[in-house]
Amino acid sequence: KGTPSQPLNMHQLRSDVSYTDTPTLLIPGQGGNTITFNTFIKRAQNENIAQSAMVVRVSPTGQVRVKGSLKGQKNPLIQ
Repeated sequence: KGTPSQPLNMHQLRSDVSYTDTPTLLIPGQGGNTITFNTFIKRAQNENIAQSAMVVRVSPTGQVRVKGSLKGQKNPLIQ
């Protein structure tokens, strides 16, 4: 279903993190599942490192559905 987005707190940006417009694409693979993805994304959001911005679903027939936007997002994550 995708992890709910929690925007970055722009008043508490971290000095040890580089904030860019370049998204990070999370691709499930061997050993990856909803639990590991949700844990990773929630931690990144809670620590003000990155934010869930988009969920892309591809059906077995190749139909692609996209929810969310990357526009104006810093350190966006794509599930």
